[in-house]
Amino acid sequence: MTEVFIGRQPILDRERRLFGYELLFRGQAQDTQAHFIDGDAATSQVMWNAVNEFGLDKLVDGRNAFVNITENFMRQPKLVVLPTRKTFLEILESTKVDDRVVLGCRELKRRGYSLALDDYHFQPNLAPLIELVDLIKVDVPKLTEETLELRFGDLQKTGAKLLAEKVETPEQYAYLSELGFDYFQGYYFAKPNTLSAKKIESNRAILIQLISKLHNTQTELRELIEIINRDVALSVGVMRYANSPANGFVRKIGSVQQAVVLLGRITIRNWATLLLLIRENTKPNELFRLTLYRARCCELLAKAANHDQADTFFTVGLLASLDAILDMPIADVLTQIGIEPGMQLAIIEGKGLRGKALECAMAMSMNQPDQAQFGSLPSTQLLEIHNQARAWADESIALLV
Repeated sequence: MTEVFIGRQPILDRERRLFGYELLFRGQAQDTQAHFIDGDAATSQVMWNAVNEFGLDKLVDGRNAFVNITENFMRQPKLVVLPTRKTFLEILESTKVDDRVVLGCRELKRRGYSLALDDYHFQPNLAPLIELVDLIKVDVPKLTEETLELRFGDLQKTGAKLLAEKVETPEQYAYLSELGFDYFQGYYFAKPNTLSAKKIESNRAILIQLISKLHNTQTELRELIEIINRDVALSVGVMRYANSPANGFVRKIGSVQQAVVLLGRITIRNWATLLLLIRENTKPNELFRLTLYRARCCELLAKAANHDQADTFFTVGLLASLDAILDMPIADVLTQIGIEPGMQLAIIEGKGLRGKALECAMAMSMNQPDQAQFGSLPSTQLLEIHNQARAWADESIALLV
């Protein structure tokens, strides 16, 4: 995984409480805004990194996020994919305002975004947008105190909140606060700092999103079938598994929907997950054989002990190998997939019956029979389960690779 960066500068209210952060493009650890390639690319990168790599709410500590947008994003408001709640879109001073820009800003407002004018010092070209903005960031260094005092009333009449930016001294802050500004930003409070995160490669991010959809209990059956059907290779793989001799169906299964009905939602979901992981990975087949063994072993242990929902035991055994398959910490993967908390605790901490089954399966896979225990099952039955799981994994890997 590679590293990604983002700049962040705090914005404070009149009581010096944190109101939000302006998020800034950073191409590298020591980068500054002057080094980005172009405005559209910078805006796109900030939006993507904030939401997908850092997590927006975590990045801004649950406060407001301020993000610069270019004319193209205003003319094509559908390109803005940030959450609307607590997001201020900053309109740059260089914006060439035309009818499409105004219409786009109205659409962004309708969708729930707040709008802010950036680096404002009474530029005539921005006048058509004054009535639409919720906040005006006044470029203090570009105005004399005389001009600021003379025209401050005009700013207040707009009804927008007023932010003094580029505040650099305590004297400036005291003066601007007394004048009536609502919010403040500048080196006097804090310089922008650069944060870093480990970036998931794009194909891996898509893979995790697909697996997340498959394992989301809110995903409707119709949607689950559509996800599989949209991917030809995936649907073929699922059908191949459904019609394998191991499942013992006399009549040929002719559709993914029929496979889900006959084999069950969780079984098909687990198999689709395996197909996705193997197809998008260069790991050795032995890792997937071991994954299949542990999953099947957990399932057989649950059935032998007469526990309900044996297929969820299989899921725990399956997902427990994701850290090795995806080269990511297991807690991070499970959080991104969003599996239910009980399964997370089983995999990470060995909690509950599913956690105990996983520990037993792992001990047997590592040839540690003295460490293998599951309830009151005798060692002879555990050995039988081990042999069955190993044989099943050997047969099943041929259907996957």
